[in-house]
Amino acid sequence: MPKFNYVAMDTRGKETKGTLDVASQSDAINRLKEMGFFPTKVMEAEKPKDPKADKKNTKSSALAKGKKAELVTADTEFKAVEKEIKINWLK
Repeated sequence: MPKFNYVAMDTRGKETKGTLDVASQSDAINRLKEMGFFPTKVMEAEKPKDPKADKKNTKSSALAKGKKAELVTADTEFKAVEKEIKINWLK
């Protein structure tokens, strides 16, 4: 289920921030209203990136390019370098 970050005001006008696990932005707004808040900003939270995956992908791409080798993978993150190196996609 997606996460939504929000900024909302309570009945006293105090700003509060948080995150909700709900199916949609409208569900987040409805949940905040049910909680007695006035939502001022509701946005889907960005998914955290795995820093190790970026490093691994960069090394693999550079090695394949430097050796003029073919990369064999099913990891769709390599689509970004598909024009630079030959990729044999696993199914």
